[in-house]
Amino acid sequence: MPNKSKSDATAGRRQGQSWRDVLPIHPAAHLFPLMRADELDALAADIKENGQTNPIALWADDTSHTLLLIDGRNRLDALERCGVCLVTSDGKFDLAPVRLTMLFACEPYTYVISANIRRRHLTAEQRRDLIVKLLKATPRSETCLPYWIVRVGG
Repeated sequence: MPNKSKSDATAGRRQGQSWRDVLPIHPAAHLFPLMRADELDALAADIKENGQTNPIALWADDTSHTLLLIDGRNRLDALERCGVCLVTSDGKFDLAPVRLTMLFACEPYTYVISANIRRRHLTAEQRRDLIVKLLKATPRSETCLPYWIVRVGG
């Protein structure tokens, strides 16, 4: 994360614009809930002290070639809380201050589950709810379901 002052970081930002205004979010990203305000404050404090250690993930849609966020909503919110400008002066998502991974040949739902299932402390009931969401979102998916589905009760 660049060492910019808060005023420098927000100088080019369009009035009131957030990354959420300019970066589309893939529906797979919504499988996991957002952090509570206190958790987001703690993440922002950690990012301020240690920098962004985990990259966000952008996925390129094969049809429209649009970049969609599939992982990292909380990290981007925390970066904005730290004063990092994520919107350029011409209203586009600014890739420069963000550590990121670009994904092209992957199934978004499977990626989101794989990237987050161990990161979150989920109860067996929450995992079952997640499986239901995944199956509803990808009813005819030809991708393999993650192995943890078999162990949902454990």
